[in-house]
Amino acid sequence: MYCAISNQVPECPVVSTKSGIVFEKRLIESYISENHKCPIKGHELEKEDLLVVEAVPGARPRPASQQSLPGLLQAQQAEWDAVMLENFQLRKQLDLVRQELSHALYRHDASCRVIARLMKERDTAQKALSELQSEAASAAPRSQPTQTNGKQIPKDVFDKMIQAHKELSSKRKKREIPSDLATKEALANMKEVSSVAPHSTTTPGITSVDAHNGTIVTGGMDGAVIVLNADNEVQQKLTAHTKPVRRTLLSRASGKLITTSDDCTVKVWNRGPRGFATVAEFKDNKQPVSGVDVNPTGDVLLTCSADSVVAMYDISATGNGRTLVKLQEDDVQKGFTSCSFHPDGVLVACGMGDGGANCVRIWDLRSMKTFGLGEEGLAGINTLSFSENGYTMATGGVDGVVAVWDLRSLKKLKSFTFDDSDPSRPTPVNKVTFDLAGIYLAICTDSVKIYDVKTTSEITTLRQHASTVTDCVWGPLARTLYSTSLDRQLKTYSI
Repeated sequence: MYCAISNQVPECPVVSTKSGIVFEKRLIESYISENHKCPIKGHELEKEDLLVVEAVPGARPRPASQQSLPGLLQAQQAEWDAVMLENFQLRKQLDLVRQELSHALYRHDASCRVIARLMKERDTAQKALSELQSEAASAAPRSQPTQTNGKQIPKDVFDKMIQAHKELSSKRKKREIPSDLATKEALANMKEVSSVAPHSTTTPGITSVDAHNGTIVTGGMDGAVIVLNADNEVQQKLTAHTKPVRRTLLSRASGKLITTSDDCTVKVWNRGPRGFATVAEFKDNKQPVSGVDVNPTGDVLLTCSADSVVAMYDISATGNGRTLVKLQEDDVQKGFTSCSFHPDGVLVACGMGDGGANCVRIWDLRSMKTFGLGEEGLAGINTLSFSENGYTMATGGVDGVVAVWDLRSLKKLKSFTFDDSDPSRPTPVNKVTFDLAGIYLAICTDSVKIYDVKTTSEITTLRQHASTVTDCVWGPLARTLYSTSLDRQLKTYSI
């Protein structure tokens, strides 16, 4: 039984009820779909006229060419030849792909070399530009301040500071704690949300950080200052100093950036359309500049150094960087380690490395009188911070002790160490800082600790850094905290 169309044994035979002819079902249905006629007789034929024939399936016979040994050998030879030809084509294609890959790698290597050279030229040009700007700022003519033995602030600057003091003092009396300030429960659950390493790997370590209005600045052991945005993306790299940076500060009043370094210099940077550029540089110190702050007016810069010098400079647009006050405190043997303006701007406090009953020195700028703060047996001060309430100050010592002081009575309110600290090998406190409400205190040691100021109870400890924590700064409403460490990481925490 053979198909009338293909002359082959049909797989699914059907027979025409009109002519009795056998067809392969798929062939005749395809023909009927196009012609609607019988391919043999030519009469009208539809699919309904086909009748399926049940046939016993049988094995298909081998082709005649494979029914003998020579035929089988010939078929195997043909298959072998086809495999060899395919193998040859694959090897040929493989060689071509290898050549293309080699050329692509060569072009990639050449591109990397060009990019590295261009980046080096860019860094060299930026460094040269920074040096030229510094030289230009240094060469700018400066007016001579009106001083009395370097201990009196010129009247025009003093009057502005007193006016700011009166305004801030009156507002502080009416100050209320923000309703949306982070709660202790929220701070207890504060988590790390990002970590970046913007500084050089050859001289690892970040020494300082500050953040304000969506801008973050860090100073490193590599002498560079990095400017980042709120998403921790690097916006600018400043070749600021030749030695490690000690402090970076963003002025809340003027937006200026202040940097200090172990190279004994202080630089003031203004922000323009192309980023920060140097507008003033001070080289009065013989030893590293360890502390810096800016008066609430934004016009007076305060510095202290390891050679026991406290100085103030006019950094206003018309001040030309003139020296306002310069005090050489010869009785301070181990130098000053930190300094800060009172929130009202008329008190200046400097921490000393000497320790003892006068480990903090306070000047009242209205009378230039000096007050000592401390107690016998207290170790040298590493860091200090005024609370925004105006009458509380915190200090952190090399012996791992944090003390809270009452500025009205000049007495210590309380002091504490940490439960995880080894008394025989105390961990120095590198930074203490109040949040803007004065409710919480952040402390940097080998970790970041957050304390409730009123009860001096620990709220949480952030141990994400792998090395000593060097600095930290609060974000708005104590909902964010930034910290830096010698592990090269800038970490951001959020509630």
